[in-house]
Amino acid sequence: MSSLQTRLLTALLAAAIFTCGVWTGRMTASDPTSKMVFTGESQDRSPSKAADEVLRRYSHALNLSSEQRRATRQLFHETAQKVMSLPPLSPERLAEVENFHNKLEPNLDPSQREIAQKLLERTRKRYNSQGQ
Repeated sequence: MSSLQTRLLTALLAAAIFTCGVWTGRMTASDPTSKMVFTGESQDRSPSKAADEVLRRYSHALNLSSEQRRATRQLFHETAQKVMSLPPLSPERLAEVENFHNKLEPNLDPSQREIAQKLLERTRKRYNSQGQ
């Protein structure tokens, strides 16, 4: 085998190893969109940034209209302020998240309420599995 062939084979093998590593990382990494600020993963953020992040995620998940976002923005900010002052995964924090959902529901249409309930159930499961 010539020197050029050896170099080419080495480069191809390195590319294949790199590609396998990237693929493995993507397959084993947790889903970044599944984390919600309310569960305590984002303690380094200010309440205002946390509220904006949750509003962005809920807007996407619930397909909120601009009017709905405008109507609920203050609720997101008030809730973030309260939630971030409580210990992560505490029962008090979960109660505040549930209270938030109760206040959010009147601003949603029936299909959005169904999705919001699923989001709340997922949050409850996370609190129950990680908070114990």
